[in-house]
Amino acid sequence: MNTAKKIIIATWLLLVAANSGFALTPVEFVTKEAVKAMGVKIRAEARGSDQVWVELEFKPEGKLKTYSRVQLGVFEGKDLLVSATLKEDQYLSKAGNLIFGFFISRSLLDKASLTLFVNDGAEMIGGLLRTNEYCYQLELKDYVPADLLRKTKPASSTDIREALVQGGATTAAVPQAVVSDTPRQVIAEFLRRLKAVGEQKIDAQKVWELSTRSLHVGWDGNLGTFASKECIHPLHQLGNDSQALVLSAPFKDDAGRERIFCAVLVLRDGKWLIDRSDTYRSRSEAENLLDGFLLNPGVKFDVQAIGLVGKWRYPCASTLTLYADVTGVRVEEGPSGVPEKPEHFRWDMSGDTFRAHWPDHTDAAKVTRVTDDGFVIIDAKGQTEGFDYREEAIAPGSPHELVVYDPRLTQQQSHCFGIEVERERMMDEDLTAKLDVADPHLTDASLIAWMKEHRIDAVGRVVLTDGKLAQLGLRTFEMLTIPVAEDMWNKITAAEIAGQMRQRLSEWGAIAVVNDVLTDGKKPATYLFQTRDGSQGLLQILGTAEKNGVKLHYKLVQNTVTTATPVSMPPAAPALQTPPPPAGL
Repeated sequence: MNTAKKIIIATWLLLVAANSGFALTPVEFVTKEAVKAMGVKIRAEARGSDQVWVELEFKPEGKLKTYSRVQLGVFEGKDLLVSATLKEDQYLSKAGNLIFGFFISRSLLDKASLTLFVNDGAEMIGGLLRTNEYCYQLELKDYVPADLLRKTKPASSTDIREALVQGGATTAAVPQAVVSDTPRQVIAEFLRRLKAVGEQKIDAQKVWELSTRSLHVGWDGNLGTFASKECIHPLHQLGNDSQALVLSAPFKDDAGRERIFCAVLVLRDGKWLIDRSDTYRSRSEAENLLDGFLLNPGVKFDVQAIGLVGKWRYPCASTLTLYADVTGVRVEEGPSGVPEKPEHFRWDMSGDTFRAHWPDHTDAAKVTRVTDDGFVIIDAKGQTEGFDYREEAIAPGSPHELVVYDPRLTQQQSHCFGIEVERERMMDEDLTAKLDVADPHLTDASLIAWMKEHRIDAVGRVVLTDGKLAQLGLRTFEMLTIPVAEDMWNKITAAEIAGQMRQRLSEWGAIAVVNDVLTDGKKPATYLFQTRDGSQGLLQILGTAEKNGVKLHYKLVQNTVTTATPVSMPPAAPALQTPPPPAGL
């Protein structure tokens, strides 16, 4: 290797440093002109009172074609006090250019340098394998604005080690200021102000006040439109004492595609400021970003209760339903496919702690991951449980519409449902045949036992005459039904339903084990009902659906009122005055 050709200024130096990355490696201190010729760019901007964000950008070509790494070093004279290898910021890098970003204290700018290592391979010299590695060193003070090079008290090596920042995550001491708003609240306020800018109520400067003024913070017309429509709701939050990630609930863009708003915030002088934002993440991209962020030390979730509302599946088809009124239902199911009796509880969220309040005890667990598709908890014993395949949680008192089928006619979709546990079950052919009796009271005992074991309340029932539908409805099992006028659907109260059920049971003394509830399907037929488990509500048979299905909806009597506060989605961008008030969710 002809080293003379690689020298731009006077000499090569052999630098022996505390860090092995510099040990016995030829170092070339390059001029600003040479740096420009190599296509290297350095940008720096203030972030708060003491921090500076620095970006190094170059394309691996020409003299840097075989670059191997980038090293940040802080020197006291000729002594290397501390160094760190920087990682490429893949989030920022684009179009073949590599970008490395880091935070550093202003007091260290005149002591810091960036070194680009280049490796031209290896060669055998005197029977020894020797690498052809050299490096270009750039003094940071030559590339940052003069106003950032303010003088402060001399920094000790301890101060330097604490203030050195790499990869966008600082270890510098955070000022002991009171943090007023959470990252989620800052994003909500950002959206409020953005909406107000579009309505010409405030100046855009009010929006910038919530950011670090990074190159990666900004907004276009689309984001302004989304903010005006109030369709972005900051939901998931995770972070540590210095940085945080906020993800919104999914929303639709103008093309109908599902999008998620993502933002990274950093803590500066006791305030959370937006450092990066991205409106157009897909669900999978957002989850990848979340998983990567979880690799940072000390990161934990701050979960909003609304983020867990839904009906979740977990092993063996068990379900956990969390309602917005902070009540819940758990239905355990083992490998046998037989569900246990539903268990009711109350629940709440605080930070990353999920608590389920049972009649005789309370269970607490930490949420270690949460997305729109699932969440994971770990209990005090270290046992982990995952929940996924979320469905809408139809709260007691709300109508639930569905289509059920007669297993005798629609084998492909032959299933039955349980009003309390809302289970679908494929029926074996031998059981299906036992439904083919006109008189429900003659139903085979083994079919009745199977229905009870699997907690099935009813199956679809269709009666055909000359191949045409004559009647449709349900064949019920240990379920009391009372026909009422159609307008009772919206008028009758839970107390009135309970009263009528008590009266009918008093008159009859028992509930028919198997019964048919049939109608001609010409108009909705309304019934009060009570299941074998004691659940009460209203049922309407609405008519026929495709493939001879029976379309119906029902609603259960509202659960006992709890003193806990129901959860709701935080507003995205309510009306805003000037100047905007502090955010509050």
